[in-house]
Formats: sequence, structure tokens, C-alpha cells
Amino acid sequence: MSKCGFSSSKITTFLVKLSLLILLFPPRWLLPATRTLKSNVDVMTNKQFGFICIGVVVRNHVGQVLGEAVLRITGCFSAHLACTSFAL
Repeated sequence: MSKCGFSSSKITTFLVKLSLLILLFPPRWLLPATRTLKSNVDVMTNKQFGFICIGVVVRNHVGQVLGEAVLRITGCFSAHLACTSFAL
């Protein structure tokens, strides 16, 4: 048993399944071309509290984070509208 209460066989099974998922569905983010920058934007909406949050990360061609920002806007927007309206 591990410290979190799972048997080693369950942990091994989980890791094998996770490895297969990563092989079948690799991460979508790819490094930009050499000497270029890439920005990624994501939006989160919270209708219950009436705001959206927009996050931006800028990375260089080796994946190093060069800048990041988060913006909170009061109002109710759909995620699609927020992405298309506030994307850089």
C-alpha cells in the first residue's frame, strides 16, 4: 500500500493507462518556431458570481515563460463570446 491508500498494482495500472492516453492523444501545445514567441489565451466564466477571467501566457521557442497576465471582468458572457471578444 502506498501512503495514499492505493495498492502498487492499481498505481501501475493507472500509470499504464495514462501513458497510453498520452501516446494516443498527445498534448496540443507545440513549441513555436526558433526565435519566435507564442501566446496562449484561455477564458473562464462564472455565471453564478457574474464575472469572467482571461489568462494569457507568452513563451519563447524553448518553452520558457516570458510573461503572463490575468484579467477579471465583471459581467455575464458565454465562454465563446469572451474568447472571441477578448482574445489578443
